[in-house]
Amino acid sequence: MRIALLALALTTIPLAAPAQAQDDPAPPDARVEAALKTLDLSYDVEENGDYALDFDLDSGRGQTVWVRPTTAQYGTLAMREVFSIAFTPTDSAAVVVVPNLAMRLLEENTDLVAGAWCVEDGGIVFIVRVPAEASPDELMAAIHLAMTVADGLDDELHDGDDVW
Repeated sequence: MRIALLALALTTIPLAAPAQAQDDPAPPDARVEAALKTLDLSYDVEENGDYALDFDLDSGRGQTVWVRPTTAQYGTLAMREVFSIAFTPTDSAAVVVVPNLAMRLLEENTDLVAGAWCVEDGGIVFIVRVPAEASPDELMAAIHLAMTVADGLDDELHDGDDVW
């Protein structure tokens, strides 16, 4: 029972999944591209259409943040995901085991102003959902939040190694 509740608690349910075939990349979103250009940020567009941004942090570490070109819709609310990975199941065996990590991340979610820890493809991801029409400054705030929060856990779980 505990395992089932934990699995349910760590699973995020999207507002509404955009209809798209697995092999088809998402079309570019002019709003995202315009915001990234306004912010003078360099990015790569991945095969699935996600915008990937690599950052060098003041600590000497690096972190990648992705911005989804697709949006999820609920009524008149359209939201976009900005996310960064802290851990994937394929990471090296050097990962430090943290007791009660799932419960700790759920408790952290309670105190966050924006964003949440989520499980995606078995990995631990920090996702910030922003309005699809977010201004460049709002998008940058979400990017910065996802980057710094995910890098903190990445650093902790990988004992200082810069994995993501």
